[in-house]
Parts: sequence; C-alpha cells; structure tokens
Amino acid sequence: MEVRNEQREVYQSGTLYTVCAGIQRCIREKRLAFDIAEPLDIYKDHHFNLFRSSLDSVLKDLYKRGIGNVKKQADVISEKLEEKLWDDNLLGDDSPKKLQNTLIFCLGLNHALHSGQEHKHLRPNTFEIF
Repeated sequence: MEVRNEQREVYQSGTLYTVCAGIQRCIREKRLAFDIAEPLDIYKDHHFNLFRSSLDSVLKDLYKRGIGNVKKQADVISEKLEEKLWDDNLLGDDSPKKLQNTLIFCLGLNHALHSGQEHKHLRPNTFEIF
C-alpha cells in the first residue's frame, strides 16, 4: 500500500494518523446523524483488520526510512536567559506566584522536562527529599 500527496510525496506518519482520526470522526458523526447507537471504531473493529494491518505496515516502513520521526525539542535555556528571568523579577521567592514560577522553572531545567504535559503530570510523590 502506498499513500502520497498531490505532489507525489510520501505523507509523514503524523499526517497519516491525523487522516485516520478524521475518518474515525466522520464515521462517528454520520452514525450519530442517523441515530445509530453502536460505535464503530476503525482502530478496534474486526471489519477494519486489513485497514489497520496496512496502516501499521506503512507506518513501520516510514519509520525505517526516517520519514516523520523528528521530535520537536525545546531550545536549551542559556545562562543569559536565566539571568534575565531573575533580573526581570519573573523568578524569585518573594511572592507565591514567583515561587511557583521558580519551582516549575528549576524542576524543568534540572529534570529535563520537555513539555507542559510533563510538567502537568508532576506530583508531590514524584520527588523524594533526602
């Protein structure tokens, strides 16, 4: 199976997944419009085994070829930028908001948290103070 755009270029894996998610959403909306209560999931229903198998094969091939595997990474925070945050009074311990900002900044910096999602999943029991 091969999937290409109008310029005959191979789609990236994320794009293919988004197209499939769009198909799933369209199916769900059409079934709701016709008052069909039973869900139909292209990722789980046995009627779509061949579809899933083909999609998995294409995604594995793209991965092997290095197409669409690039993870976005945040820029490293330089010492100069960190100093500016302190100098501009965005970090500090003289108010609850600044203390919160400082804790989040330091945790992210020292624990290499890459996204807001990773920060969001932090819990008090994640850390142990010795």
